[in-house]
Parts: sequence; C-alpha cells; structure tokens
Amino acid sequence: MRRIRSVIVLLLVLIGAGFPLPDVGLAQGTVYTDTMDSAETGLLSTETFDPTVSFTYQNSQFVVDVQQPSFRGDITSILNLPEMASSRLTVDAFIEGDPANKYVIAGCRRTDAGEGYYFGYLPATGEIIIWRRDSTGDTNIAQSVDPSLIAPANTMYQIGIDCWTGIITGIVNGQPVASAFDATYAVGLPFIGLGANGQETDGLKVAFDNLTVTDNGNLELGPETPVWEPTAVGATTGQSTPMRDPAVDAAGALSDAFTVSLESAPVVSGLGGDADVDLDGLAKLPAGVQLADFYAEIYYTTPALPAGTTYLVGYCFWTDSAGNCYDIYLQDHGNGTATWGYGYDSASGDYQQLQSGELPAGSVDPTPGATNFLGLTVYQGTAILSGNTYDVGAVIPLGGTPIAGDVQSEIGFLDSGNVGVADPLAMSTSDFAVWDLSSGMVPVAEDAIAVATEPPVDTTVPTTAPITTSAPIVPPLQGTDSVAASFDQARAAAMLHPPLGGEYADTISQDPAGYMWVTAGINVSDFYTIVTLTNPTDLTTPSDIGIGFRDDRDSEGGVRFVIDSTGTWYMLIPGQDPYATGAATGFDIAPGASNTIELLVQGGTGTIAINGVLLPQFDLSTITNRGDIYIGTGFFQGYSVAGRTVLYSNWWIFPTDILDVPSG
Repeated sequence: MRRIRSVIVLLLVLIGAGFPLPDVGLAQGTVYTDTMDSAETGLLSTETFDPTVSFTYQNSQFVVDVQQPSFRGDITSILNLPEMASSRLTVDAFIEGDPANKYVIAGCRRTDAGEGYYFGYLPATGEIIIWRRDSTGDTNIAQSVDPSLIAPANTMYQIGIDCWTGIITGIVNGQPVASAFDATYAVGLPFIGLGANGQETDGLKVAFDNLTVTDNGNLELGPETPVWEPTAVGATTGQSTPMRDPAVDAAGALSDAFTVSLESAPVVSGLGGDADVDLDGLAKLPAGVQLADFYAEIYYTTPALPAGTTYLVGYCFWTDSAGNCYDIYLQDHGNGTATWGYGYDSASGDYQQLQSGELPAGSVDPTPGATNFLGLTVYQGTAILSGNTYDVGAVIPLGGTPIAGDVQSEIGFLDSGNVGVADPLAMSTSDFAVWDLSSGMVPVAEDAIAVATEPPVDTTVPTTAPITTSAPIVPPLQGTDSVAASFDQARAAAMLHPPLGGEYADTISQDPAGYMWVTAGINVSDFYTIVTLTNPTDLTTPSDIGIGFRDDRDSEGGVRFVIDSTGTWYMLIPGQDPYATGAATGFDIAPGASNTIELLVQGGTGTIAINGVLLPQFDLSTITNRGDIYIGTGFFQGYSVAGRTVLYSNWWIFPTDILDVPSG
C-alpha cells in the first residue's frame, strides 16, 4: 500500500526540550524587544531637554513623567532602531493617577522632521484616533469612540500600531480597532508616546513595559501567479467505519491510519527544525498531546555520517507524569540497511532495549541530504512502523499498560565503532504531526474534486460537487437590525437548494514561494458559502486566510476577501491594493482558534459574517461575472511559514440564483 499525498518537506522552528531555539523573527525581517529592565539594554533614550519631563528605566519599566499639572500636547520617544517600511509595534502602558483627558501613543514611519503616523488611545473614554503628522500640522485619518475599550483607572493595557504598505491599523489589547489608508510616508522610525489635552490637574505620568517591534520588510501583495497545490478537496460521505485490528490486519490498520491523517485534522502539526546532536546524545521534541492511540509522522533529512557512527529517528510515547516513556525508532547505519528498535526510556536515564529487527529495503535513503519519511501507528496495544515505502515495516506488540501520554519525536547520534569524541551531528526534521485514533473510527472518503495542477481550460461550465445529506454548522447571528435579518433570510433560502459542494475538510500547507489555495471547481455569480478555518498554532509570524470568488482567471481574477492574524480584514482585487478594510470584532485571533466565515454574494453587494458578527456590506458592482470560489492562505508576502498549516472544515457552497441550482 502506498500513500497518495502531495508532500512538501519544509524546515520549521524547533520547540521543546532538547532542541535549540533560534531567535524569534519573521521571514521578512527581525523582531526587536525591550523588557525595560535597564537603560543599558533598552531601546529608548533617557535624555531630555526639558527639565519638567523625565525619561527613566526604573522597576523594570520605562517611565515618562511630565511634571506639569495641566500639560497639553504629546511627547514621543523614538526607538533606537533602523528605519522600517512595514512594521508592527506593541507595548504595555499604565497611566498613573486619574486617566481622564490622557492618552498613550504608538507610532510608525517617523521622519527626522517629526512627520509620520500616530495612533492614540484614551482609556477613560474608549476614544481611538489615527492621525498623520506633517510639517504643516496634523490630519486625523480615522477616529471613533468604542465604549468596550474603556478601561478603569490603574489598569495596564497593550496598545500597538501595524503599518503595512498604505494601511495603518491601531491595536488595543491585541485586537485591531481602527484602520485607515494613507501612503504619504513610506519609511521611518517606530516610536511610543503619551499626551494630554490640558484639562487634567495631576500631571502626566505613564509607565511602559514589554515593547516589541517587528520589522516586516517591504511586504507586498502576494505573487502574480499562484503556487498550485496538487492535492484534493477532502470530501467525505459523513460516514465512518471501525479501524481494523493491527494485530490481525497490520496493512489494513496502517491504511486506516493514513486515511485518518488525510481526512481529519491533526491534533498538532508543523513541528520540526535543526539540531546539533552530540555523540551518544539524544534530542526530543514533545508534541504536547495526551494520547494512548495515535498516528504520528515525521520527515527528516539524511545527515552526513562520520565513519563508525549511526543516527536514529523515532518516537517516545505513553509518557507518564514522571517522564518515563516507551520508544520505537529507526536506526540508519549509512550503508543502505536500517534496523528498528523498541525500548523503555526511564526518566532516570536508564534505557532498556526490549526488541529490535531489520527494516525492509527502501525504508530509508542513506544518501546525505535525502528526504525520508517515518510513520508510527499505535492502536490497541500494537505498533506499526513505516518508512519511505509507506508499507508496513515492523509490527510490534507493546508491553506495559497503555496510558494517555505525550508523543515526542526523537533524534540521536550513536557511536558504533569506538569513534570516541566527535563533532556534533547536524540533523534536520520537519512536519512532525500527530493524529488522534482514540475514537477507533475511520472516515469513509469518496472521490473528491481535484485541484487543478494547471489553470482550468474552461470555466464556463459549472462543476457539480459531491452532494451529501448533511448540513453546514451555521453560527447564530449576533445582530438584530434589518441587515442581519435580511442576511439570515437569504442564507436560509440558499440552504433550501441542493448544495453545489459541501462538507469539505482538509489542510492547506503554507509555502513562502506563493499563496496556497483550494478551489471549489464551480462557476457561479451569486451564492452563499460557509467555511470554518483554524488559525495556525504558531503565530510568531503573521498569517492570513481568505476567500476568493467570481474568479475567472485561475485565482487571479474576481474579488478576494482576506483577514490576517490581527483580525484586520481587506477586500481587494488580485494584483491591486485593498479597496476596503476594517477590524473584524468577531474574529478570534488566538493561535489554534477556529473561525467560521460566511459570505453571501448577490448582484452588486456582498455580505460577510465572522462567527455570526456581520461586517459592513461591500460593493461588487464592478465585478459581476460568474466564476470559481476558492479558499487559501499566504496572500500577503511574508505571511507564510514553510509547512505551517491552516485547517478548513464545514466548507459548503449553495446557489442563490435558481439558474445555478443543480438539476435532480
């Protein structure tokens, strides 16, 4: 049995015990931090030219004290950093005393003349302002009052500013709260500040902490041509079948485990990275799960082995509270032969070998730099190890009592010829993922719609997707106004029609070379679609997700709705700057959080709801053609990490035009 799957082996950041952590940073640039511990290590200057204003690092904070009872205006402190084009700044702030009439500032692209973009937040009233400072004065470019942003006195909160191409976004407590378009200043320095309107009577004193600035480089809209993903839209019948017993039918159980991994979301994925392993040393990477029955897989690169040494790659599992675990591994001797081992690894450091054997030829490619696969199925007390052939390599009855414990990938460097001291061995792993088999059930998949590996030749004929008897999971609307009522009626009417496609669920892997997308393979103008998208678990680097529609040019036509990991949404025509943007208050920005997006397109108007919260309607009057619908990720350059995944599920498409209803 050979697994059918498109695999891109990609290097990711390692996390967990035993693996060195690199400096945190974006693919496009660098992350700078200031914990405010001291002036020697800080990014802010303590110099002052006004005896009534002091800047000091004290008590692990950066404190600005304006010793004037009724100060009017603002004071800023520029960071000692390079000039930046696209950047993101966040900082914690605490206003001492009565916060009335006082505000804090986060800014970007400041010039030597003091020009640039400023975001101000007044916690006493919930007022937020974005303004542009020119040499001739200030211009407000976004302003509103949000009562939900009112913070009581003596509260620490986070403010920030995201400056991306011509879009300036203000951030409060991690959420985008205001956005504006302005392209007057393209580059400059980040800064923080504070201000008051002169009506306060107790002076102005603010303490800042936990400053982070991310230089995102010259981010642009994603590539002119798509990166085509040769996978399928995962469609299932909504039914399942029991998993086969690995002790009786090992090949069948392995096939079942592969099916689960192809049709179901992993518990964790995208782990891996580089490590230098000492001779007779071992490094482990925990998945952070608690499972007794599971399927795990990892990809690794064959290292350049010194003579008289071997390396191993494997898994420790059933980890108990003391740190003891069982392990199963592959050991490569560097000559085309490989063995497997099974043992008990105690937390005290003692290792007990329980069983070993030979692996079939082809299980590993011993060529240095070659990419290899290793999978492990553990179910009902039996383990199945599989290598590059994707076939059963070893069937191992397991001792001990199965417990729900962590699954850890492991790599090791061993002396097999009395080598003695040697340099550490550079090893690389990627795409470590784990699936839960505890239900004992396997989805029954049916033929899915293949994503084109080249642009479709004919987009004038709709493709009818597989129809199932299930229905989408629709979140309740949060609004009660006329727009919400109209949207609710329209989506209900659409779902009375047979779906054009539905119940799709799968994973999209990001690729820094371009955006990755999955097509529905249909051709409509008006429709209702719903999809649940799960944020990557690692958002150290920003991410994005999107829905394209009325696409008549292979994902480069029509209109595209994109929302990034800050919760800022953009409406754009591919290849052009966004023509609308805003803050999606209903979007959950937490790593690993799921968000359900609904899109209703009728004529020249589009309506979007995120987790039941409606966004402002947007104009589609200039693009009314029929076309395909797709979902994707990585539309903004710099927002993709190699191998990082976005899960999608509950994806359905319904017609709203009777001409698009599939015939019986």
